Amino acid sequence: MVASSKLVRCGLTLAASALLLAPACARRPIEAPEAAPRNVNEDRVIADFKERLAKYEAVSDKLRGEVFPSTTEIKAEEIHKRQKELAARIVAALPGWRQGALFTPEMSTLVRRRLAEVLRGTSGANVRGAIFDEDEGPPVSKVVVMTEYPAGAPIATVPAQILEVLPVLPKELEYRFVGRDLILFDVSAYLMVDVVHDAIK
Repeated sequence: MVASSKLVRCGLTLAASALLLAPACARRPIEAPEAAPRNVNEDRVIADFKERLAKYEAVSDKLRGEVFPSTTEIKAEEIHKRQKELAARIVAALPGWRQGALFTPEMSTLVRRRLAEVLRGTSGANVRGAIFDEDEGPPVSKVVVMTEYPAGAPIATVPAQILEVLPVLPKELEYRFVGRDLILFDVSAYLMVDVVHDAIK
């Protein structure tokens, strides 16, 4: 399903606020059994992916604490401004960041393979229909990592069947579809962190 940009931005702003206010114990995600490595090679690739995620999380968490201090009450209308500030700080702190910093070629191949399996399954047509919509609105011409998600562009949700087969993410990151691409989206910073192009065929 694709939501309008205005509603999405509002919803993600509220989500970012909830994320920052939630207790640590409530933010620990649980990985589905289907996401586990299926062989030695997948074990290595997924372990490397999680190490890369942890490094990004260490940087973003530190900066998030500076921009959104837990001791300061932040008004709803200021959250967007602080999201942009956080995004700028993350980009500055990771000057060598490039596409593939998280989704390595091997991890991208794993993602495409697992998505293809889901889409070939008995619920594949429903899953595809939940991602794509005839009324998508203007598409994003090209995903550029470490940039803000474009205003006016729709953001497609990720069905549970797909989330179940992908490694769990740190609390601030989400998988999101942009057309046929799968991005890692930093909700607190409204930032596209990495992308698997043509994740869905």
